[in-house]
Amino acid sequence: MHGFYLDIQDKTLSFDIIIDFKAKDREKIYQDIYDVVQKEFKDYKITITLDVDMND
Repeated sequence: MHGFYLDIQDKTLSFDIIIDFKAKDREKIYQDIYDVVQKEFKDYKITITLDVDMND
């Protein structure tokens, strides 16, 4: 995770995540992360960007 931003006044939270291309179901992992964060921050608009790891 990187690029974490939290705006308490606007109730927005955003960050980028990197999920290894070797992961069996990247979309499910993304959705699971989103669901956990949304559950903890019910009143916030959550934006999670699936970023690309450019390292070997």
